[in-house]
Amino acid sequence: GRLQISPADCLALEDSHNGVRSAAAAGMMTFMVPDLLAPTAEMDALCARIIDDLHVAADLIRRSLQT
Repeated sequence: GRLQISPADCLALEDSHNGVRSAAAAGMMTFMVPDLLAPTAEMDALCARIIDDLHVAADLIRRSLQT
């Protein structure tokens, strides 16, 4: 709210299940970058993508900005 940006226009990069839940509940596009906890079916349902590392996220963002 303070940034005056809609949550739908935000990308959340999360490594925890609670972080994914929180970002999804806020209406953000969420990528999970698993660390200590493996993704579950719930995480798969809540995330736009589950990715291996932040380099994948950077590549996806770069590609989306080119279109």
